Amino acid sequence: MVLSDAFFNPLFKVAELAKLLQGFYSNFERDYFDQLCKQLNLPLNQPIKEFSTGMLAKIKVITALTHQAQILVLDEPTSGLDVSARYVILDLLQDYLDRFPNTSVLISSHISDDLEHLCDKLYFLKKGQVVLSEETDVLLSTYGLIKGNQVDLEKVPNKFQLSYRQTPYGFEVLTNQRNFVEENYPDLVVEKITIDQLLLMITEGKKR
Repeated sequence: MVLSDAFFNPLFKVAELAKLLQGFYSNFERDYFDQLCKQLNLPLNQPIKEFSTGMLAKIKVITALTHQAQILVLDEPTSGLDVSARYVILDLLQDYLDRFPNTSVLISSHISDDLEHLCDKLYFLKKGQVVLSEETDVLLSTYGLIKGNQVDLEKVPNKFQLSYRQTPYGFEVLTNQRNFVEENYPDLVVEKITIDQLLLMITEGKKR
């Protein structure tokens, strides 16, 4: 598990943490642990209490990836990292899935690039309830954003309008039938949707 808190003894050095993990996990990969620490510029002999937020994020992920866990539960695993370090972590997660293809990863994140890069399926929550679950490829290939005024949007059947929101420039409507709307309503503006836009339409949009 990778949680928001590290739960490591702040007085421990990384090398001491590795020794502790070796006692916990029979499958602990010490050489791989040291390799990842070197790759991510984490000093083995520096106390954890001196680590920055980004360094703590890295050591938490390294710990999760070095004992052959079959289920990974990751809560904001790239929080506090710059763009370069984020993609290194995501690549490590992908490599882990390649090494252990039967592994399942449950990841929560507000960074849409992380989700799009790694996840097969996305779940969107609103007030603790799942309001949409869909394969990532399906979301990106069939969902879309219709833009126009109220008269324009009335042309589209309500069953193709999942939610809408009013903006200073008109209305935006979330649809899961982007290709159909594009083909049958060529005068409407229909755009591919990003994960961020989808999240906005789900959390702030209204139902028809």
